[in-house]
Amino acid sequence: MDTYRATNTINGKFYLGSSNNFVRRREEHLNSRKNLPFQNALRKNPDAFEWEVWHDDYDEPVLEQALLDMWFGKEQCYNLNPYADRPSPTFEQCSKSGKQHVERKTALFNPVNKEKVLEGAIRSGRNAVQNRTGIHDPRHAQTVEETRRKNHREQSKPVMCLETSTIYSSSSEAETFTGVDGSSIRKCVKGKRKTAGGFHWVAVTAGVKP
Repeated sequence: MDTYRATNTINGKFYLGSSNNFVRRREEHLNSRKNLPFQNALRKNPDAFEWEVWHDDYDEPVLEQALLDMWFGKEQCYNLNPYADRPSPTFEQCSKSGKQHVERKTALFNPVNKEKVLEGAIRSGRNAVQNRTGIHDPRHAQTVEETRRKNHREQSKPVMCLETSTIYSSSSEAETFTGVDGSSIRKCVKGKRKTAGGFHWVAVTAGVKP
């Protein structure tokens, strides 16, 4: 998936999007006649926009959604929809979309959902106990080696800090330059924790500015 950001260098505002074909999607934006804030600004002064694109191995707009969760509703963000997997709404739909976004966030604190989270935590604890009983299994050495190789591959994958949009060649490099624990960064990438060192982190394949 290609996740992109088009930044208006005049006022610093930006638009977030994603596509399986960034070049085609950018052309669609440039030729669009929609009456939307981003499209209007782009038509008025297309040369003022700087385009950035990041590639990842996801089939869904995971990175775009993470960025929208952080920036949607703020003055710098042109986007009118808080969800990456839906088309941009009209001006008339904006207020309704905002309300749905709040309702979706509020649902996380529903007592029923809270019970499900607790049940999941209990199941995870049981699985951990069961896993520990197999430590002395003859196949354990092979499992450990496979895990070691997997961890090495994960440590070598490029990661991006969402707050700064800085891409590091690995979690180890990110730890060197930021001082944030590399294992905590990898847990963020896997979705096991929300932040590391006060920042949000995601995995990417490459970052370029076309």
